[in-house]
Amino acid sequence: MDNWGPRTPPRPIWAEGPTSSGESPPAGLAVTTPLLQSRSRASSGACDLRSSSITLDSCAIDVDDSNGKGRKPTAARRGSGGCAAALRPLLITSFTLALMAGSFMVGSHLGVRYAYVTSQLHIDAQLAHLHSLAKRRLAAITGETHTLQLGSNPWPARSFAEAEQHRLVQQVEKQQAKASGAFYNGSDATLSFQVCNGFANQRAALLSGIVLAAQLNRSVILPRLLLNGTQPDEAEVNEKTSGSIPFSDMFDVEIFTQRLAARGVRIAIQAPNPADVLAVKVGSYNDLLFVLNTTYSSQQHLRLDCPMFRVHPDVITNQSSLVFATLDAMQPNKRFQGILQQIETKLRSLSSTKAYNVLHLRAEADWLTHCKRWENIPDGVVRDNCMNNTESVGEQLSIHGVNQEVPLLLATSLVQADKRVLAAALKSLKEHNFTVVMRHELFAGAAQLPALSREESALVDYYLGLNSHQFVGNSVSSFSAMLIMERWNAGRYASYYNGGNIPLEVFFPLYKMPWVFTYNDWSAGTEYELMVKAAVRSAIHVARMKPFCMYSGSTTSPIYAWFLDQDVTIITHTPAWKDAFAKEVERNREKNTKHSHLYATDGRMVGTFQRIDIPILREFDQYHYVLFTDCDVFFRQQMKLVDWGTPLPIAAGMGYEMDDMFPYNAGIMLMNIPYLRKTNADFISWILRQKNGLYFDGYGPLDQGAINQYYEKEIKGRPISKDFNAKPYQEFRSTARIVHLHGPKPNHYLDWLLTGKCDFGGICEGGFFNAACKYMTDYALFAVEWDVAATLRMMCTEGHDLVDARTQWAAMQHQG
Repeated sequence: MDNWGPRTPPRPIWAEGPTSSGESPPAGLAVTTPLLQSRSRASSGACDLRSSSITLDSCAIDVDDSNGKGRKPTAARRGSGGCAAALRPLLITSFTLALMAGSFMVGSHLGVRYAYVTSQLHIDAQLAHLHSLAKRRLAAITGETHTLQLGSNPWPARSFAEAEQHRLVQQVEKQQAKASGAFYNGSDATLSFQVCNGFANQRAALLSGIVLAAQLNRSVILPRLLLNGTQPDEAEVNEKTSGSIPFSDMFDVEIFTQRLAARGVRIAIQAPNPADVLAVKVGSYNDLLFVLNTTYSSQQHLRLDCPMFRVHPDVITNQSSLVFATLDAMQPNKRFQGILQQIETKLRSLSSTKAYNVLHLRAEADWLTHCKRWENIPDGVVRDNCMNNTESVGEQLSIHGVNQEVPLLLATSLVQADKRVLAAALKSLKEHNFTVVMRHELFAGAAQLPALSREESALVDYYLGLNSHQFVGNSVSSFSAMLIMERWNAGRYASYYNGGNIPLEVFFPLYKMPWVFTYNDWSAGTEYELMVKAAVRSAIHVARMKPFCMYSGSTTSPIYAWFLDQDVTIITHTPAWKDAFAKEVERNREKNTKHSHLYATDGRMVGTFQRIDIPILREFDQYHYVLFTDCDVFFRQQMKLVDWGTPLPIAAGMGYEMDDMFPYNAGIMLMNIPYLRKTNADFISWILRQKNGLYFDGYGPLDQGAINQYYEKEIKGRPISKDFNAKPYQEFRSTARIVHLHGPKPNHYLDWLLTGKCDFGGICEGGFFNAACKYMTDYALFAVEWDVAATLRMMCTEGHDLVDARTQWAAMQHQG
């Protein structure tokens, strides 16, 4: 399997977040009082948004006559008359709404709403014009036109003749692809490349080469594969230093070609004349794709040495669907399918469940040598998880919820293994009641499997791991890391026993980080219901995370349905400590309410304490780190565990409250799931033993105080970076990844801007002196139905005079 070298990718340029030309109010609109009339509560609850939009219904479209000098109306499916006539009342309505928007400039939030409507109508009118142009072009070619009804938006379909012609062309192309397995001809530009090192690194090189070919619009010459990619040192192993075989000796070329053709990637049936191919050394360039697309764009045939880890991570992210389609297309050929079927049949016969699990254990002598070398790369990066937990692997599998009733296939090299380390690992597995199976033990006598080379054996282990019920590996190994990436994308269990992060994520940032938040019914109708939607949108579309919600409330509510529509995994959980904590909070409820309104009811108390049970939830069995946040956040960049730096939190990573001092704020926590799971029962018992009414003097109220006090040794002095806990009332951070609307919410900032009053004292003022406007401009893109967010964005981008006047007024008040 494969080792990691000290390669460093070019520095990523991370996207700051999506923009939309249709979401900002029209220039010049000066709405001054769009206040949200809602109950303001500080909670760990959620957010809800309601939208209204206007779209064009189908209308008649004018079509030019044959000489192009006049126009004659063509009836649409649901009416007659020209589109101009149909649009006339629309334009009148648009003008009327614009006047209405102006009339609401002072004293009503409807001004913003009508401004959006007029903007939408303008866009829809442009779309109607584009529809008209499209129909004219089709009519000029084929005569009759037809309209497909998609919801309320009419889009022109191909004429029946053109559609049939297109269908026949597609059919012929599919038949050609099936017959020949290629789309290459002599005039195509091609890209060929080498692969290098072990099985998983060869896989990474192939993914990189396919992505490059797709970006360059070049046909792919399939690479030859290596039979032995063992790296005795950091030197790269390639086909010049190791024996190689055709791609078809391991994989089904026909399936690979057909599936990639469906993604628009062409596979060549034959290589061009070597004399016509220009060789390019990829290690010479920091931005390989740019160089290939410019300097070498005129060269018809290019050949690269191994492109593994040489494609920019942003390109890999943008091409994620192609990456996973390529992995799916890499199906073992018939020979290896037969070997896999033999082994799987034996494994499934060992359990009544017909399931099996796989453990990829790195205990080989060369792996120990690699770990020492890897951990001592002199670049200032802490690398501390290469051999972690290897000798106590059984305990780790138990913590991560691996099923002991299912046979566990051990994938490791017994010949090369360090005998002491392997013996300790096997002892740990036995002590935790795992039934360990070796591949060679499954067959005896005449039923022996054929002899396999190193990389052929790795292929068998890889696909056994891919097909298993549960897979556990070592995250530093690219073999394990590739399997985890592929299984997570398919929604299947995959974990690693060595803790820490997954180094492969630096080059393939395709591991969706789990993010969990809580929602409670009593937050409905408040600004928190609005804020959670902004958090979820930014988490999915910018941070690219996997969202989970610990939900407490009605399953028939609109917000519940909205969560499901966004593919949020809903977790309903009743804490075992609920009644005991309710009894304890009664001890000093009236006294402690002055510290937090969350003491007022049992529902609020339980709602905020829910987060302490995150580590014991089965939904997080496979993860080492889970991100928890309150709903008053939004995400500005893709969220990756490798970006949190090392060492990672021992128990939980928390940020500062307001001042840079301990105790810390629990609104954002990077939770070490195995550690918190091991200590959860004792933590809850400790809380009840304090008999303090759930207020922890010197540490804070409720769960935040409890976490700070109980885990003080693990937490204190290790705050998370402010990039993961940026606040509007502090200095703007262009590198901020998570913005925490700690304290004042957008409606409070708007109140202060319009009235000079703020429920949070001088914090609102501090927000406008610092980063509130810069963050709110981004935030409004996610809080799309919240008038307050839209108005703040407009005032920050177009109403500088009012913002400046208010901050100057505040400064004079202080001087006075």
